[in-house]
Parts: sequence; C-alpha cells; structure tokens
Amino acid sequence: VLGAVFVNLGEWQLDRLAQRKERNTTTIGNEQKPVQPYAAVFTHLITDADQWQRVEARGTFDADHQFIVRYRSNGDADGYEVVTPLRTATGTVLVDRGFIPLEHGARIPSVAPAPPTGEVTLVGHVRRSEKGRRAATTPVGNQMRLINSDAIAATLPYPIASGYIGLL
Repeated sequence: VLGAVFVNLGEWQLDRLAQRKERNTTTIGNEQKPVQPYAAVFTHLITDADQWQRVEARGTFDADHQFIVRYRSNGDADGYEVVTPLRTATGTVLVDRGFIPLEHGARIPSVAPAPPTGEVTLVGHVRRSEKGRRAATTPVGNQMRLINSDAIAATLPYPIASGYIGLL
C-alpha cells in the first residue's frame, strides 16, 4: 500500500514540475516581449497566459476610489499594497501601486497614500485577478485581502478592465 502511495505521490510531483516549467516558459516569454500599449492587451479576460507581459498606460489616477490590500508580505517584510484605478482614454484599469512595509505591531492605515496628480505614464506587468473566497476578494470599505477586478468593479461607478497592472 505504501509503495502505491509513494508512486502516486511521485507522479503528482512530476506533474507539478511540468506545470511549473510551462508557467516559467510563459513568464519568461512574456517578460521578453516589448512593452505593449495597455489597450492592446486588456481586451479580454486576463488569464495566466497573459501574466507578466509589460504594458504602458497613460491616464489619471482616481484618488477617490483607492483600495488597501491587507496582509501582504514582501520577503521578510509584512505590510499592505495600494490599488488605484487609472482612468485612460480607452477605459479604466486597476494599478497595484506597490507594497508598503509596516513596522512590527503597526496597524494598517484606513487611508491609502495619495497617488500622483495629473496625467501619468506608467509601465507595469499584466496580472490576472487573484482568486479566493468572496470574503477575501470583496472590498469592505476600501480594504480587501485579494485583488480581484470583478469584485472591485462592483464598488466603482464605472466599468474596469479584467485583471490589473502591477506597477514596475
């Protein structure tokens, strides 16, 4: 019985390795492509195959509709991320403006730092919406645990593109 279990676990690990290699090939291929205009990439539901492409977008941040993504970590640092809609000439896309570390024991603020004012041009990676339980993706006030464009779109007065841009 143990032999059969170990053989099945070995096959499972080999399958996971094949999936990881495929994902890495896609990621490297997308990162090596030239920077694309945002409007050329965000035309459909963003999937794993779209991730890590670099895109450029120009528009203005909507500071009135910012979101704080709680309980994030970056290496050994704990903190939060700030997501802000970017209004462009061709539509609106969410932009993860980055990670903000917190000192041990510090509280996550209720208000996100203000974005730059006026028109901005930015470059970032295409990211698909994060998946999880509704309680993690649905914003409560201006905070949530996962970045999900469908859940965030329900709280905004205008439509937004699928997925988001991770600012470089």
